[in-house]
Amino acid sequence: MLASSRPFNATTGVDNNGDGATNDRPVINGVVIPKSAFRGTPTSDVATFVEGRIRLSENKSIMLRLEGFNLFNHANMLGRGVTVYGDAATAATTFGQFVGGVGTTTNAIPAFANIDPPRMFQLQARFIF
Repeated sequence: MLASSRPFNATTGVDNNGDGATNDRPVINGVVIPKSAFRGTPTSDVATFVEGRIRLSENKSIMLRLEGFNLFNHANMLGRGVTVYGDAATAATTFGQFVGGVGTTTNAIPAFANIDPPRMFQLQARFIF
């Protein structure tokens, strides 16, 4: 599975229009940036399975199945921790990154919680009679 990156919205982080909300979009080169104008990172997930049957008797068997998900362990980060562009012509240094916003740390947790699972395997055994 391959997917393009998800859009995200940039804000200035200040109340530019005086309505009491800090969700105003930045102005770059005299143009207000449209909603969801920025993109995150693309996602990919390679999954496969193998399956086999072990015969115990004429009408009884065991079916074994091994499944692997995200085999290449690609970090599929679906959201962004910092969406504040800033109130200047150039973006803030933390814009679009996965930083926690606590002091000067670059800890990604709990800045975003929308991340797909890492590499994972599961084994299934089924008795057929």
